[in-house]
Amino acid sequence: MGIDIVHKKDRKVHRKEPKSQNVYLRLLVKLYRFLSRRTTGGNFNQVILKRLFMSRQNRPALSLARIVRQMKSRPDKTVVVVGTVTDDNRIFEVPKLKICALRVTEGARTRIIKAGGTIITFEQLAVESPLGQNTVLLQVTLSIAPLPSGCLDNGNFVTLGRLDASSRKRAPYLISLVVHRRNLSAGFLYHDERDAINVT
Repeated sequence: MGIDIVHKKDRKVHRKEPKSQNVYLRLLVKLYRFLSRRTTGGNFNQVILKRLFMSRQNRPALSLARIVRQMKSRPDKTVVVVGTVTDDNRIFEVPKLKICALRVTEGARTRIIKAGGTIITFEQLAVESPLGQNTVLLQVTLSIAPLPSGCLDNGNFVTLGRLDASSRKRAPYLISLVVHRRNLSAGFLYHDERDAINVT
């Protein structure tokens, strides 16, 4: 008699479509799904499609200062950001840039256009460079900060509890651990200073 493996707790965690019902985002997914299927010579469109599926927490905003810093040695290439481009008051001069992004804040848009740069959409990018020619893919990498002392991997704090008299008699070395539930998912995520760069 064969024994069947229980599959009721199997979970596929990779996304095959975005959770957002935004019509513009869904049309972009349809476009880049077609391009990733039909084009050859690199995985530029596959990378864009995968990043369009991501949640906003995994697509942190990219500041204008970081883009300027990365584009000093690549002045003629188009910056591609699958996410938001935000303004940064710490830089005073913005060079001429060509940026393709899902969203650009009002302050960043004003400074880019004032410097003589252009902002294009992903549809225009698909027409101009369907294989990702002369583009630079920029992304902020997320990493998890080290957990504080006394914290387990699952986000629980461990403290020494009070030993009662019976346990003191039975085993002097026994330490009761009191586990306090804490939600650390938001407090200990931070944006790493390194940039994930794909130059094509």
